[in-house]
Amino acid sequence: MEAWAAILHPDSQTHVLDYLMQTEVEKTPFDHEYKIIRVNDGVERWVHGLGELEYDNQLNPVRMIGTIQDITENKQAEEAIKKLNEELEDRVKERTAELLKSNMILQQTEEKYRTVADFTYDWEYWISPEKHILYMSPSVERITGYTVQEFIANPELLNQLVFADDLGLWNSHRLESHNPDFGDKKPQQEAKFISD
Repeated sequence: MEAWAAILHPDSQTHVLDYLMQTEVEKTPFDHEYKIIRVNDGVERWVHGLGELEYDNQLNPVRMIGTIQDITENKQAEEAIKKLNEELEDRVKERTAELLKSNMILQQTEEKYRTVADFTYDWEYWISPEKHILYMSPSVERITGYTVQEFIANPELLNQLVFADDLGLWNSHRLESHNPDFGDKKPQQEAKFISD
């Protein structure tokens, strides 16, 4: 016991000896992971001890039979995985913070643009490739007589208001404006609309 206790790492010694006393009192097997200092070279190692105490007729412990297995590599792998997980969590937190900041900036920019668009004299609108109205400025009512809600409820209303002579030009413009080849330089087209 003295030889075994002598190789216990100072960080583990008190805890392991207390655990051993607990197994003696409770008459339970010894099953514990702890650190030792290897005698021949002073290197710190992790071990897993498994054993059972044998007792005399008065139930005094006389010896322990068991095994001690070097689990240093497993512990090092666990530590490496733990460190990688912590680094990954830190990166996720950083990226999440960056994304939240970017979203906030984007939202502020959109709010500024909407503020300008909402109060512009011109008729501004955005239409998705699926032909859904994403935004329409309130000035549409002054120009066409129809409210924003009426356009949202009936997206085809926009096409129905084009003057018949300009319908061909308008349809060509709609196709070209959704063509990604134009990039940010979307084609412009003048057309007459029928107002309410």
